Amino acid sequence: MSNTCTAAMTRENASVNYKKKPSLKERFVKYILDNQECILGGLSALNGHIYIPDRTRR
Repeated sequence: MSNTCTAAMTRENASVNYKKKPSLKERFVKYILDNQECILGGLSALNGHIYIPDRTRR
């Protein structure tokens, strides 16, 4: 099992960062949202359709 906190060691002090690491689901959702234009364009091309990105519709 992995450690959920990271430690930063310096000469002056030792601090621990208790920020929760994103889960696999959260990372997957972020990846899909960041790359949705490329993914949807590729899926449309594979199915023989035309895909018009949201940015050009408005």
